Amino acid sequence: MHRAICTGVKSGMSSLRILSAAIAVLFVLPNAASAQTQRRESTPFIIHDAITAGPGIGVEATAPRGQALIVQHATSIRAARLDADTPSLAGFRKTKTFAAGSSMFGVYSATGWAYCAVAETTAAWWAGDEFVCYEDADNDGQFETAMHSGAPFLGVPLFVFQLGRKQPLPQPAPYTILAPEDGPAVDYVITAAVQRPRTRDASLPAVTAVTLKGGFRQDINSVPTSIGGWSQSAQFEPGKTALINLMGAEIEILDVSEDNTIRFRVLKPTPAQVQRITMGVTTRTTVVPIFIPG
Repeated sequence: MHRAICTGVKSGMSSLRILSAAIAVLFVLPNAASAQTQRRESTPFIIHDAITAGPGIGVEATAPRGQALIVQHATSIRAARLDADTPSLAGFRKTKTFAAGSSMFGVYSATGWAYCAVAETTAAWWAGDEFVCYEDADNDGQFETAMHSGAPFLGVPLFVFQLGRKQPLPQPAPYTILAPEDGPAVDYVITAAVQRPRTRDASLPAVTAVTLKGGFRQDINSVPTSIGGWSQSAQFEPGKTALINLMGAEIEILDVSEDNTIRFRVLKPTPAQVQRITMGVTTRTTVVPIFIPG
């Protein structure tokens, strides 16, 4: 009899533990994932008005989806040049030394300005390119510290999301301030996309809309990174033209083919202007409930 009572108590405790674990799961699951978003303004940059690739003003040209209609340079509002070979302090299979003469673009820091270059990797399977940013805290014309500052934001080697921890250089590195246009440049590009939404009345022809988008690309073979809010659309009707103004650039759409290739001409490039973007990174934390028998 005594043994039976003890067995019954043990079984009841086990059931209580299981019930408690089940209740815990019910309370945890609604909050199983949480997200935090950090936002930062980029350092201002300049879109320069000179056309670096694309048709001349008023010249007819064609472009399939994704191909740049026009290319212009963008640079930071500050730039500098290394005057001596300078270690990057970068890790595995990344650029170890930036040669004298290397140019860098400026970014805001907590104490003034830092100047950054990209430490390229030869082991993309392990880790990608990384910004190395240098700072001259006492403004004596020599960098004293380096900061590893993560990968280029959105793959654009002009946008630093967050400066890293300061590391002292083996010896100060002299540098010279440059004019902004002489610093590292990225391609600012305008691309076009064609939309053909159907009308509710199937007997009516589809409406064709052309959207111009502004963004950046790393090289001629890379897919451009579009910037939210940098777009403008217009309806296109066969036999007519459509004029679209995007951030001061004027582009006339002359025709849209069946494969969505557009025929166009640039009437005015993007005028020189200072811009900045809002960068955002969202991190998610997932809680996975685990039952551990007692």
